[in-house]
Amino acid sequence: MYEPFPHRAGVSACTDTSFSTSMMMNKLRFGTIALVAAALLSVAVITPAPAARSLPLSSVRVQQEAQTTDTAQVQPAPTPIPASDIARRYEETDARLRVFRDRVALSPDVIEVAEELPEMIVARQELAEDSANLAAEDLTFRRLENLRRRWRRLEGRLDAAEAHVAARSRVLEEEGRTLSQLRAIWQVTLETASERGLPPSAMERVNSMLSAIEEADSTLRARLDFLVALQNQIAEVTIEVSEQLERVVAAQQVARTMLFRQDAPYLWEALRSPSEQGQAIAGVRARWEEERSGLADFIRDYQGRVLIHLAIFTALFLLLIALRRRCSEGPEEDDHLAGYAPILARPASSSILVSLLLTPIMYGPNQPVIGELFRLVAVLPVLRLLPAMLPSRLHGPLYMLALVYLINQVSELLLPPYAERFVLLLVAALALAGAWWVQKAVGQLDTATATKGWRAALLLARLVSIVLVGSLVTNILGNVLLAELLTDGGLDSAMAAAVVVVSARVLDGVVILLIATQMAQRLNFVRRHKETIIRRAVAVIYMAAVFTWGSMLLLRVQLLGPLLDLLKAILGQELSVGSLNVSLGDILAIAVAIWITVLLSRFVRFMLAEDVFPRVQLPRGVGDSISKVVHYTILALGGVIALAAAGIEWQSFALIAGALGIGIGFGLQNLVNNFVSGMILIFERPIQLGDTVEFGTRLGVVKRIGIRSSTVRTFDGAEVIVPNGNLISAEVVNWTLSDRLRRLEIPVGVAYGTDIHRVLEILVEVAQKHPDVLDHPAPQGLFRGFGDSSLDFVAWLWTANFDQWRRVGSEVAVSIHDALAEAGITIPFPQRDLHLKSIDSSVSREIALGGRDKPKR
Repeated sequence: MYEPFPHRAGVSACTDTSFSTSMMMNKLRFGTIALVAAALLSVAVITPAPAARSLPLSSVRVQQEAQTTDTAQVQPAPTPIPASDIARRYEETDARLRVFRDRVALSPDVIEVAEELPEMIVARQELAEDSANLAAEDLTFRRLENLRRRWRRLEGRLDAAEAHVAARSRVLEEEGRTLSQLRAIWQVTLETASERGLPPSAMERVNSMLSAIEEADSTLRARLDFLVALQNQIAEVTIEVSEQLERVVAAQQVARTMLFRQDAPYLWEALRSPSEQGQAIAGVRARWEEERSGLADFIRDYQGRVLIHLAIFTALFLLLIALRRRCSEGPEEDDHLAGYAPILARPASSSILVSLLLTPIMYGPNQPVIGELFRLVAVLPVLRLLPAMLPSRLHGPLYMLALVYLINQVSELLLPPYAERFVLLLVAALALAGAWWVQKAVGQLDTATATKGWRAALLLARLVSIVLVGSLVTNILGNVLLAELLTDGGLDSAMAAAVVVVSARVLDGVVILLIATQMAQRLNFVRRHKETIIRRAVAVIYMAAVFTWGSMLLLRVQLLGPLLDLLKAILGQELSVGSLNVSLGDILAIAVAIWITVLLSRFVRFMLAEDVFPRVQLPRGVGDSISKVVHYTILALGGVIALAAAGIEWQSFALIAGALGIGIGFGLQNLVNNFVSGMILIFERPIQLGDTVEFGTRLGVVKRIGIRSSTVRTFDGAEVIVPNGNLISAEVVNWTLSDRLRRLEIPVGVAYGTDIHRVLEILVEVAQKHPDVLDHPAPQGLFRGFGDSSLDFVAWLWTANFDQWRRVGSEVAVSIHDALAEAGITIPFPQRDLHLKSIDSSVSREIALGGRDKPKR
């Protein structure tokens, strides 16, 4: 059992968060007013909680004890255990106490915290000694940032330790409440024993159980005392760490204000001043020891993440080797594969460079040792990969700049403070020469080679040259802080540009080579949209590269922190409308969540349509229904995430649901009706996409089924927006619900006296010869009856080409006409017989003569 640490006064932070919303609503008279009120109430719940308060640890324990007392007051009074039930309850309580002993034991996390806390205290003392020299002249931006990160890392370790101890304390407090309930039950059983006349054996069991409970309670209190002492000690160290961290941050701010002030003698005066070499050498040894211990601590604390990092490197290395084999086996004329041969030729360097980019994500930004190691290690893969991508005339300045960069990185560890200024001057001069060399080499490139990327490189080289000239001037004039900042910023910007460009090129090549593999080509969406995927992937990679380069540069020149603080302040600004408070950050979070949700929904539906549905046998319309359900499900989840990002609590949805219920009751009946009808259309599928439907006087093809309305395109070319409720409640004729068969009727009339049997044979023969007429059901010729001027027939035939049924009917009708004409069968026109009962004699004579005696004009 671990003895508790000596009790120390400390504090522990807790938060007391409350959430309240209020809103005035006008009297609801019409449906539109109700809808507006529902929307306002939905937004009102976004009101953020007030700021949390910090309370001393003693106050926290008083509140916890008060809560425990209140809980005990509402619990029913304990009742004595019946005599017949004492034996069974004794066994149950004994089993519960055995579980209790296991639960109150110190967890491995707490034991680890107790073991590491003395080490963290020693680390705090060492950091405090380093921070005591904040006003020293040799304390540069590098050491200030290094010191800040080390304090941040120690603060993170303390926060994690406090979280483990607090979680264990909550478990023990819960066990203490359970133990108190058991003690009360057995105590009241003992107090009423004489009144009930319990036998001696029962009394012995009661006393024995009370003794066991008291022993368990003593163990629990010892554990709680140990945890409280541990919490106090952690709180004390945390307070000191926070104070020291504030001092370092304040020193950084002071250093920024002194950037444009002289902080050292002029260079010619510094050359004449003596230097304390003994103390300088001791300082260098101290820095080496500090880096060594920091690296050892990092490996010990992040051993699991280091192994995961190595696994990522190994997986990427094996992937590049497999892609190199695929490239060597692929056709030589494949430009995509041939263009990335330099990357595949050096898979180890490519894997190291991409893996190094994951360092901030894997370990966080507050790791000074790993940050310095990253800057040193990144030079090797860049020198291995970048020359293969550059013209030969740029190799010389590239190696020169890399050497200068390495000198600048190791100068702080190898050189005493008094010599760093002179090395900084030499580094700036050499870097300026290298930047001039790069400008000269890029300027000699021909027009075809000088692409947009080279123009950007030329611009960067010119900017770096200007910065280095400023570093030389400020160093000579005694402004060493500004000179150091300018030199580091210029060199790091160039190195960061090389790292991100080469890494982007590697990732670009990996994407293109993966798309070119046979496994990827089996996917329909890759095979059909290869160029689009490559173009968008490359765009995303280079956008991320630009963002990474900007972040690395801002971090190096001490501007990333202030910019982030400014951004947080802007996003934290609240817009107040009455009692409604919404911050810009909440609005941005909602917008980003909705945007990502829409993109995700589109991508999932695209994948379903391109690669999932074509590979499975689904009834017609089921794929579209699944796609819509997935779409609305993703949108609903995205909406919930967006509301959660805005700070809306789950219980607030009851208010929103009530407000929406009022709005639905007054003015949204039609909207809800169409929504429910849309769900019926999606799941029941009485109408599907591509169906030919007839409703009212309109006939057309269904082009879209939405959540509220559907779109039908008529054969005249008009698009009709039909509310879903009309498609469900009204009578709709679906010509293609179960199949796409269509029966055609072609009426035919022939002259009286024609052979009826011959006509029927012709109708059937002509229909059977047409390629779009089905054999089953077989075509039929039917005699309808005797018309006024003709014998009436009809040809019945079926076609599976529903979209072309008008064309098929026309072609069959023309063929019937030709066949009847060939057979000598006449298609008559309507005739009438005129019978005259009385007529004038002159008219009769004219008719008989036929107008022969009529005088000529």
